Amino acid sequence: MLPWMATTPSICGCPDTLRLAALRLVLRELPESSQAAVLESMVGIPTGGLDPFSGLLVALSEGQLAAAVWVQPQPGNSAALWIPQAIGELSDATAGGLIDRAASVADAAGVEVVQTLLEPDDQLWPPCLLRSGFRRIALLSYLEWRARHPIVTMPPPPDGLTLRPAPRMHAQLEPLVAATYAGSLDCPAIGGMRSMRHVLDGYRAAGRHEPELWLSVELDGVNAGVLLLADHPDSDQVELVYMGVRPEARGGGLGLQMVRHAQQVTQHRQRERLVLAADVQNDKATAVYAAAGFSEWAQRIAMLRPAGRR
Repeated sequence: MLPWMATTPSICGCPDTLRLAALRLVLRELPESSQAAVLESMVGIPTGGLDPFSGLLVALSEGQLAAAVWVQPQPGNSAALWIPQAIGELSDATAGGLIDRAASVADAAGVEVVQTLLEPDDQLWPPCLLRSGFRRIALLSYLEWRARHPIVTMPPPPDGLTLRPAPRMHAQLEPLVAATYAGSLDCPAIGGMRSMRHVLDGYRAAGRHEPELWLSVELDGVNAGVLLLADHPDSDQVELVYMGVRPEARGGGLGLQMVRHAQQVTQHRQRERLVLAADVQNDKATAVYAAAGFSEWAQRIAMLRPAGRR
């Protein structure tokens, strides 16, 4: 249980005069450089109906800032929930009220999903989030491969394997990615929560998007999967944003071949590491990454709230 405040604060949209203080409060667990990066990321991104700070809400006690929450717009008609932070103690009622109000703001803006990440041992926030309509989607494993390490020797690629630039038009790319979602073990609970167009918008916003890093994987000229990479020059890394194989092409070692290509791209660009996140329940994928020499550096609980969920 969260400790009780002495008085019950009122919850409202953040006044302009308190915006900086509220943002500093809600982002206080981040280093200052990371706080600045979060705010800079709001410049110029397509946010749909949710304005950058319309989801910044505060709890006021006798007119003074007592707590804050932020549902931050993200590309792809989604939003990230920054868990409520308080000056002093925070009650269950105020915490739940802030989250409910933030979710209502997202619903009114037509946001498809709101997501948040928690530490694996967090016992405090999951019950509160579940009451507000969030679902536990997955335990995510954050993996890295250091480019100074040699690429693990792998079986030769199958005959007829080709990686070529993926179609740039949504209408052509959407069915290719959608086909790889069928029967996927990677966060299966997410299926159907978002339109494929918005999913791709979210993928495209990762790092520095370069069309040549989005690849269609083909066997004998027929699409068998997709590999979507993003470069992050500022953090000296390449991100494996998404990798998927069509059901009929699974089991033939394509995943390992795609990972090897991603490692080669990382080395060619002289980046320090290749990073990705995987659902720990996806045994087949995690086995591929382990075989390719990846190691885990963090875990997070992913919780999502679909639009209108109560």
